[in-house]
Amino acid sequence: MPVVEIRNYNTNIPVKYWTTEQELLKKIAQRENNVSGLEFKMDNQGPETDTITTQILDDDDDNTIVDEKDVNVSYTKEDVEIICHKLYQDELCSAFNCDTFLDDSINATMSLVFNELNKNEQFVSVLKQIRDEYFSNIELNINYEPEDIDNFNNYLFYMLFSYDVFYIVHQVICQQLTTGDIDGTYILQLYNTLQKVTVT
Repeated sequence: MPVVEIRNYNTNIPVKYWTTEQELLKKIAQRENNVSGLEFKMDNQGPETDTITTQILDDDDDNTIVDEKDVNVSYTKEDVEIICHKLYQDELCSAFNCDTFLDDSINATMSLVFNELNKNEQFVSVLKQIRDEYFSNIELNINYEPEDIDNFNNYLFYMLFSYDVFYIVHQVICQQLTTGDIDGTYILQLYNTLQKVTVT
């Protein structure tokens, strides 16, 4: 039973676009690097027939062999990007219980979710730390106004639901809504992800 129920946010939706992208890109990298990762083995069949078989070694230290059909993929990085962005949009719509990515109800539900997340001190601390790091990177001779901070806060709010962050923020939202608390592992992942996309 949820601690807080926000009618238009579905905590039962698995968000898989990010892990799907990482797995597909890994397969593409394996395919692109298969020349350096190939282990050629000569099978002597007799004086007239020599066959060469190839096996692709997995990146792990256990020298397990990756099935060649898994590496023999025909999609490109651009294909993966298109597929995973579409999957992201579908999963975002599913989480927000709407039919289209541009549904007006998304913004209202985002605000409700954000207000609920702001009840968690760790979450608020992460956003404050990201904001402070961002503004500390600005050159000292540049004066910024209070509205600059407000603008960054708005930017950060929408960044939470962006492609680069939503895969982790969905976990944060689900934990806050269902348990009233957020696991420290997710808080750390959120901080690292936000720092990567906003500060560095």
